[in-house]
Amino acid sequence: MNRYSFRIMTADVDFREHLHMHALFGMLQEAAARNAEELGWGPVAMDDMNASWIILRMSVRLEKKPVLSERIFIETWSRGYERLLFIRDFLIYDSKDSIIGRATSSWIPIDKSSGKPIRPQFFDQISERAYNERKALFDHAVRLKPFVSDMEYAKDHIEYIKKYADYSDIDKNLHVNNTRYIAWSMDAANFANLTQYDMLSADINYMCEIKHREKVYLFFASSDDEIRVDGIVEGTGKIAFCCRLHSEGSIGGSK
Repeated sequence: MNRYSFRIMTADVDFREHLHMHALFGMLQEAAARNAEELGWGPVAMDDMNASWIILRMSVRLEKKPVLSERIFIETWSRGYERLLFIRDFLIYDSKDSIIGRATSSWIPIDKSSGKPIRPQFFDQISERAYNERKALFDHAVRLKPFVSDMEYAKDHIEYIKKYADYSDIDKNLHVNNTRYIAWSMDAANFANLTQYDMLSADINYMCEIKHREKVYLFFASSDDEIRVDGIVEGTGKIAFCCRLHSEGSIGGSK
């Protein structure tokens, strides 16, 4: 396990100078990429194999939001794989070495040409060397069910906003970068709600890719201090992602 240092920059924070959730997701994934690269299964090695890591689920729980100019440290490790899924955990530390956040995530390696999963046994040698059974949060990232079952009905009865998959949203794999799904979810959560409390808990399930120039309807519903968001692609009607945001972010778990 290694720790990776990140300074909270101006572009990373909201109007209260608190770290954006999507910026934190970017830091978590940067830490994961660095750690994987050091172990021999990072982005460069995967590109050489015409393969890619695809994130399927992520759960994050924070005790507090880091603020502008603060330095945080992210520790990450692999918990190996179950069936086709690789599990990766994270601990987030402040500058005083206190744990302020925990996360767990599920990933799958795919062949970029076929889009089919690569058998985890292909990585056995590396996986055994990287494996650490320590659990940061849950056994698995939270699995969510969409609350929207019919998009046409939902457009008349549920609040929504529209987003377009523009150039700045697209990553090197030519689809919307997964951190943008969190940013879009926060937009859908509504400015008025987000002035009342920090979102310290986030669960997101990625169900299908969003391609350049596609339009996505973001349906949202709130109860107390929890907000649910379903992203549905126009035309196909496919659910691209489900997200749950909450102002309570209990970080109970194994140290």
